[in-house]
Amino acid sequence: MRSTSAKSSNCEAIFCGVVARVSSRFGWSCFWTRIVSGILIVINPLLGLLTYLVLAWLFSKYE
Repeated sequence: MRSTSAKSSNCEAIFCGVVARVSSRFGWSCFWTRIVSGILIVINPLLGLLTYLVLAWLFSKYE
């Protein structure tokens, strides 16, 4: 099992890969991007999950 302890300054080492890629692509803070995406998923789970899956698909396709 992988260790879940990772420094927040290293965005690529943490599980949230799509959010880390979005934040690095647009130059945003990785921490605040995760906070906002978490709030959006809690507020509307279906829309948040759909957006997450579409972004994961697009980023893997154009990588």
